[in-house]
Amino acid sequence: LPQLNIVSNVTGKLITQEIATAQYWCRHLQQPVRFAVGMETLDQLGYEIFVEIGPKPTLLAMGRQCLPQKEGIWLTSLHPKHSDWQQMLLSLAKLYVSGVNVDWSSFDRDYARRRVGLPTYPFQRQRYWVDGATNKHKIQEQSQTSIVNLLNQGNIEQLTHLLEKGNNFSPEQRTLLPDLLSVLVQQHQQELKAASIKNWFYYLEWQAKPRHLPTILKPTQTPKPGIWLILADQQGVGQRLAKLLEKLGHRCLLVFAGNTYNIEENATWVIDPSRPDHFEILLQKTLSTVNFPLQGVVHLWSLEATPTENLTIPALGQAQILNCGSVLHLVQTLVKHNWLVSPQLWLVTKGAVAVEPSDKSIAVAQSSVWGLGKVIAWEHPQLWGGMIDLAPDGLLDDAATRLLEEIGNSEGEDHLAFRGGQRYMARLKQSRVPKSQVQLRTDSSYLITGGLGALGLKIARWMVEQGAKHLILTSRHAVSIEEQETLSEIEKTGVKILVAQADVSLQEDMVKLFEEIKATMPPLRGIIHAAGVLNDGILQSQNWERFTQTLAPKVQGTWNLHTLTQKLPLDFFILFSSAASLLGSPGQGNYAAANAFMDALAQYRQRLGLAGLSINWGQWAETGMSTNLNSHHQARLTAQGFSPIASEQGLQVLESLLGSNLAQIGVLPVNWSLFQQKLPLLSDLMSEISLPEIVKQTAKRHEFLEKLEKISISDRQDVLINHIQEQVSKVLGLKSSQLKLEQGFADMGLDSLMAIELRNRLENSLGISLPTTLVFEYPTIKNMTEYIATKILNWQPIVTEYLPKPEDKLAVILSEIEQLTEAETQSAIAKEMAGLESLLKGNSS
Repeated sequence: LPQLNIVSNVTGKLITQEIATAQYWCRHLQQPVRFAVGMETLDQLGYEIFVEIGPKPTLLAMGRQCLPQKEGIWLTSLHPKHSDWQQMLLSLAKLYVSGVNVDWSSFDRDYARRRVGLPTYPFQRQRYWVDGATNKHKIQEQSQTSIVNLLNQGNIEQLTHLLEKGNNFSPEQRTLLPDLLSVLVQQHQQELKAASIKNWFYYLEWQAKPRHLPTILKPTQTPKPGIWLILADQQGVGQRLAKLLEKLGHRCLLVFAGNTYNIEENATWVIDPSRPDHFEILLQKTLSTVNFPLQGVVHLWSLEATPTENLTIPALGQAQILNCGSVLHLVQTLVKHNWLVSPQLWLVTKGAVAVEPSDKSIAVAQSSVWGLGKVIAWEHPQLWGGMIDLAPDGLLDDAATRLLEEIGNSEGEDHLAFRGGQRYMARLKQSRVPKSQVQLRTDSSYLITGGLGALGLKIARWMVEQGAKHLILTSRHAVSIEEQETLSEIEKTGVKILVAQADVSLQEDMVKLFEEIKATMPPLRGIIHAAGVLNDGILQSQNWERFTQTLAPKVQGTWNLHTLTQKLPLDFFILFSSAASLLGSPGQGNYAAANAFMDALAQYRQRLGLAGLSINWGQWAETGMSTNLNSHHQARLTAQGFSPIASEQGLQVLESLLGSNLAQIGVLPVNWSLFQQKLPLLSDLMSEISLPEIVKQTAKRHEFLEKLEKISISDRQDVLINHIQEQVSKVLGLKSSQLKLEQGFADMGLDSLMAIELRNRLENSLGISLPTTLVFEYPTIKNMTEYIATKILNWQPIVTEYLPKPEDKLAVILSEIEQLTEAETQSAIAKEMAGLESLLKGNSS
């Protein structure tokens, strides 16, 4: 039965258990709504207060007409003429003064408040049906035996009853059955969990790959002469590279990083990496006045970052500006100028990635730019050249020669490194399921940063189940009522929890915390660093302040934990990184950069003989920062083949990784055959996908291009319109018929990330290169079709006028009528009748 009294719209009476039957809901669809009878029932039951839950007070007016003698209290939840908070608080106040008991402490408790944006396009009527995959899944479930189902459910009582019923057990044997079945259920469910995650593990492998082209380039083998912008290092690699390029007929502009700017002729050019306007001045005053095209940009400022052995928190902050800050401002300026021929951007580091086990150290201060670079490749493929990591002990002349070879032609590689004269390329490879080697100890303490978040609390519960008795949980905010309830439940099991309101990125906070741990808790044996901040947005909408908010807990926070634990015998030092730093993720440039630092620091700690593991997690389903992603972004991930990680599966992964000797591991539940981005990093994995699937996808793209070439020019335009309309509908998750050709993309609900996805879809299907600003410069399907047809494909201008269809006009009119309140409807009818009456009088006269 329902827990609350519900009056049925089918009968107008109190509902019973029939609400749980399919027959009731079929009647609900077919039969008239007995609203008036339902109101009379509420009156007879003595209800005096009526609250309408909805965007307009339509039903309140109808309810009053049904009960004309009823005074009562009639309250609106939302009203189109009032702000939402104003209307809801007004109705709540009326309830309170009417004698309703309101829990004001819960109403005004300390919880996060945020607006949730709804789609800007109108909700559409669509028909939904169960797809074939779901039916197939149900058939598989039905094919399982009753014993397997009971094992999956862990129903020991029913299993015991089932076995007793079919066998003649002795009393002694029956006594043992529950314990034996309990062990069997536990092993069965552990095997199910292990099977569900066995294909999720990936690692980064650096493979030696010599060049196919000659090592010394000749002028005839290089691109046409142009300008090369070199953000040069003080060590001299940039200057040597410039000389080599100039010998080949290019012109080079050397720019150094400083606290001011100087870009006058015959002077050393200097700009401030933290000033976006300096990059704008640089391009305006130097590149816009010369005749040669901007051929490429080489960023070498990362080489100026402080070596890891000498790093401090202030030096680390300065390094991030020199690395990520300058790259962010550089990319924004290059995209803003929208070059006719996009220059290729190359990011250069030295010893920032772990290529060989023999690498003695990792330049962690330079590593963040590798995460940012992977996002540039997603958002601005037309700009992307690649990333090159020079050998830490290499000669300057050799480094410059290596750079010249790769920027001339990298042979399709964009993750390159050099060690001991060898050329390496990065590849993502699948790994076996690791085996856990650590048992949590009752006489030790374990620290979880971000410990009061949903994910942190789940990890805390799990650690207690694994045997931990002493936990330290950190958070930037004070403990809420709900969090305290959870902590109290855990503490009832005999666990001691130290909760510290501390910011992991602040050195003074962490020093104080570690002093308290040393004084009041057992020895610290393990750390799980799960704190983080999301501040997503495409690079063109980002600024350095938003970057620093995301970098702080991951970069400064991880460094603080590292320096404070170097002398502690930790069993594990686990960093919660992200797939964003492994594969890149559009809209997450700051997050990818932050997590790339964690990946590098884990590698560095391993080389010091310390515990260190960075886990590049995919999207967690119920907990973690990924739950803040809106439905469109989640749909995008799903379309790319990524499945969410259930909490139970994530904790199973964590258990298998605890204490492993790995430095970095990706945990990615993904179907690579659906992954649309062509990344050299994934070429080995993609080659393992079944050939028919690759042929099928390639043939589908070629089929559309061939179709365009075969049909007449007039028909091409219509086919192209339909194709673009279809791609927009897939990005938005709507039907093509719902999209109007002259409706703005913003009005449809297309955001900046979707704009990138749409452009990538069109590039893949049409085999053409499109500008990053495509959606913003051509903001309707009609505009975009005309641009692609005339400017990219060089077709004749489209002259067809796109007039709304009669059925489209009717749909708009009906939609507008449905939005009217009863009073507005009556008023409109009265006006129409008055106009008709006036017209009749005029005709009769």
